[in-house]
Amino acid sequence: MLIFVAMLSLRKIALGALAALSFLACQEIDLPYGNTVGNPAVERDVSPGLGYQKVMILYSEGYNDLTGSLSDNINQLCQGEIPSMNQRNVVVVYSHSALRRADYTTDTEPVLYRLYLRGGKAVRDTLKRFDAGANTMTPDFMRSVLESVRQLFPAHSYGLVYSSHGNGWIPSGYEGEGSYMNVAPSWIGAQFDGSSGNRLSLDIDQLAKAIPFHLEYIAFDACLMGGVEVVYELKDVCDYIIASPTEVMSYGFNYPTMCSHLLCDGPSDLQGVCEDYYQLYVQNNECATIGLYDCSKIRNVAQLCKGIFQAHKGEVFSVRADNVQSYNYSFDYNYDFKDYCRALKASEAELEELEKALSELVIYKNSTPYFIYTKIDPERFSGIGCYIPTKNRPNLNDYYSQTAWNKATGLLD
Repeated sequence: MLIFVAMLSLRKIALGALAALSFLACQEIDLPYGNTVGNPAVERDVSPGLGYQKVMILYSEGYNDLTGSLSDNINQLCQGEIPSMNQRNVVVVYSHSALRRADYTTDTEPVLYRLYLRGGKAVRDTLKRFDAGANTMTPDFMRSVLESVRQLFPAHSYGLVYSSHGNGWIPSGYEGEGSYMNVAPSWIGAQFDGSSGNRLSLDIDQLAKAIPFHLEYIAFDACLMGGVEVVYELKDVCDYIIASPTEVMSYGFNYPTMCSHLLCDGPSDLQGVCEDYYQLYVQNNECATIGLYDCSKIRNVAQLCKGIFQAHKGEVFSVRADNVQSYNYSFDYNYDFKDYCRALKASEAELEELEKALSELVIYKNSTPYFIYTKIDPERFSGIGCYIPTKNRPNLNDYYSQTAWNKATGLLD
């Protein structure tokens, strides 16, 4: 599983100045941690939609090798403009972390807490603890966490920042085939069960089922979630998605500025989140790609692609992956969507219409010139990825044929 090892190493890269910032954040802030079940702000009787304006949920699934990085991210969040306890905007954190990195046999309690300022200090106000032995990677478990948030904080608007491992639409049970047996199993989230080689995870359709109420946004601090398959699967549960079509470095988002963008007056400043993410890596001479997707526009793209795919059906298995803008570092099945349609021999008229539709779907995109060793050509970078079917992967093609995106577009019969 050499590629699997490479990907995990990518997520654990210490980014020099970034790592130093994380260390300082941990040292400068006091985070008292205790059970405050008697807090009237938690137990008071409220009516839905009253009392709170916005709730930002950081869903930090770190019972895996990302434990240290995700803990740093929470500390970095505390360095920003988190609201005070009496404000109408709320930050809620779900955190499940290993006791220490590489210890995946000691069970730890997942915990839900509110993060707020009190007396100039950031406070972790414990709301709920969960069974230490629970399988957290089930739709029912995640749904129960989010339902708890809604019950405790009825609000006008909810947004989700999902932080863990990720690999787009690829199903958790896939382990490669034929000459591609070194392709690792994939996941959304990850709970290591005893060892890093035995993981529990969610598939993208399960993630959609786990979300019990509509979200303003989902921001994925997870690898390879910026694909048409992901956006189409989640189109009915959120308005916008922030994600990367490539992998994500271990530092993740620019957490100190997240609350100022996501808890601002009016619509959340999602483009600001993307711009800060991009600038963070540029300023530290690191690499990143990012996209902001308007989920209401993905149906238009799917309808247009249905015609393109039907017109070029004979080219589906003739596309050479090395002729398409790659988004790969550890894996080899992530490519630029528009560039794939070009390689599929879509006509100039079809590509022009597609570009217009994509400009409405991808409302922000940015990339450094390279992602690790992969050159990102700005002329071929549409900001959103896709899978390229190949005859060498009949099993994965079967999985793909069952995705909501494929059923809508008919790429594979």
